[in-house]
Amino acid sequence: MKYWVLVLTIMLAACSVLPTQEPVEPVATEAPIPATSTPQIMEVTRIVKVEQTVVVTATPRPLLAQGCFDRAVTQMDLNGCAAEERFLAQAELDATVLLIKTKSNFSLDDELVFENLQKEWLDIVERNCDFYYEKWGSMGPMQRSMCIASRIKERIEELKIVYLTPDG
Repeated sequence: MKYWVLVLTIMLAACSVLPTQEPVEPVATEAPIPATSTPQIMEVTRIVKVEQTVVVTATPRPLLAQGCFDRAVTQMDLNGCAAEERFLAQAELDATVLLIKTKSNFSLDDELVFENLQKEWLDIVERNCDFYYEKWGSMGPMQRSMCIASRIKERIEELKIVYLTPDG
């Protein structure tokens, strides 16, 4: 125990001594920096090689085209992956609508109304996403497709709750 007290005392004494500061010249510069009392500003440029593109979504649902996004390198690739995401979501919606039609006891008139409502809903979603993202430059197509895909996924969940759950 007495050794720890001795070590602690020596360390505290060492910390209380103020180090003297001498001006230090940089190792590799063309002109030496003059030793002044004002701090010097040094600019550092770092070159970073991009190894992978990461797409982060704001939804907790997994992406349907995640494999495509994992391989995407350019914005054109990302635009294509977003279009694939949208078409996969649309295919899932079509399958859900077909399942609803087979499980529900719609009359012919109700089935036509249901189909027309789905078409009108999709038209509104497309126009809404167009309005949001038409001026986004090269990212616009990706944002538009992801917007539509997100709304389609929300619609699938809504339709499942209303038509395919016992309490719906």
